[in-house]
Amino acid sequence: NLEAEKVFWYDLVQRGFTDDSEGSGRVLKEGLPLVAGNWKSGLWEFVSWSYPDRREVTARIDKYYEEAEKLLQKTPLQLRNETPEADRWYEIAKDCFMPQIQGPANSRIVQISWRVETSRVAIIAVLAVLRYEKEKGEYPADLNELVEAGYLKALPMDPYSDKPLVYKKTDGNFTLYSLGQNFKDDGGQMGKGRNGKPKQWVDNGDTVFWPVRKN
Repeated sequence: NLEAEKVFWYDLVQRGFTDDSEGSGRVLKEGLPLVAGNWKSGLWEFVSWSYPDRREVTARIDKYYEEAEKLLQKTPLQLRNETPEADRWYEIAKDCFMPQIQGPANSRIVQISWRVETSRVAIIAVLAVLRYEKEKGEYPADLNELVEAGYLKALPMDPYSDKPLVYKKTDGNFTLYSLGQNFKDDGGQMGKGRNGKPKQWVDNGDTVFWPVRKN
């Protein structure tokens, strides 16, 4: 979540506004970056001296993080068909310039968090498959078999397809992968980086968790 970032902005409000004990303190020079939505509104507010007060700025920050938390809960596939990424973060921060600057970083946090979550789920699934094979002498036919046999509590979901991770038995082995950032099933072919070597989390192939491949 983004609670730590939100506290950071609250600290700026604390230091950038006076405190009239009613929440309506006026802005100080330290708080000027918090009061403008963009350069046009900032110029007008400077000329007219009609800056939002402490309560209004705090409400803007609260609204931004309320909407940001909603974005964090959506899977990459759910976000794919919505507003373009850059516009999405700008839209929820349009009334406050400083969160606009922070938007790209928050977008990156969303991407990394889903990668970490997908990797976590995949590791648990790989261990379950290996345990199953060790105890039963063969690999499971599918992931449902792992759930039914009690090796997994639930199917390992892929947020890049909103379906279970792809599992396939092969000759004496198995493969497990996510569709990854291109949202396409490339048959378990790992994507490649700029140097032409296999690389996880690129947009030209699947993200393969098993078998483990050496670059």
